[in-house]
Amino acid sequence: ASSLNFLGLVLFRQGDPTCIQYYREAINLCQRCKAQGKEADTAANLGNAYLRIPGLQNLDQADHWHRHSLNLRLPDDWLGRAQGLASVAAVAERRLLDARATDKPKPMLLGYLRETLDGYQKALDLAPSDAHEARASFHSYLGNIYRRFGLTREAMHHYNESIRHSYLRGDRYATGLCRHGIALTLEEAGRSSDALHYARAALADFEDVGQGAARDAAQARDLIARLSQPGGGIGADTACRT
Repeated sequence: ASSLNFLGLVLFRQGDPTCIQYYREAINLCQRCKAQGKEADTAANLGNAYLRIPGLQNLDQADHWHRHSLNLRLPDDWLGRAQGLASVAAVAERRLLDARATDKPKPMLLGYLRETLDGYQKALDLAPSDAHEARASFHSYLGNIYRRFGLTREAMHHYNESIRHSYLRGDRYATGLCRHGIALTLEEAGRSSDALHYARAALADFEDVGQGAARDAAQARDLIARLSQPGGGIGADTACRT
């Protein structure tokens, strides 16, 4: 079961839809030998496959498997349960973004938004205080959501909390991503000078990471160039539309 799960993960990282057959076989084996923890991990991987692989995406299946994984977590598995709640929230977030892109009715958007924010917040509430990697991710997800809806203050709070946790575990890449997110948030709010400060800090983080963050560094340089121009920045009016 462990080997099949690992093989599925390798294929998932390549964007190969055939990963699901290995995950499903691994889950069957886990059920036969009553390996509840391993089944929970594999079910979460299967949910991610249905959520993230183009051409395979099925949000109903993604939601089913992430909830199945969450239900298998033991009561004292605080981190596993927190990650399960965040995964269910990620499915709601995808529904929210899809509904927004297709101009679905506002009540539907608000329902998905509440489900997304509630899920990520519950994950934060449950995650141990020293689970810095998980807490950094949850705060970053919330920051991204608030930024998309033009809520600068809330986005800044969660991005800064994500930076704090990333810094505590020495993760320069995650720190750079959050600083870049703050730069975009400030740009959209019309605060180009402050945005430029964070964009430069993000670039320094990405350059410190090296070749693995080359694409992110290029995006940070583009942002710096845009902000450095007279009247640079997309402005607050655009923030309301993005």
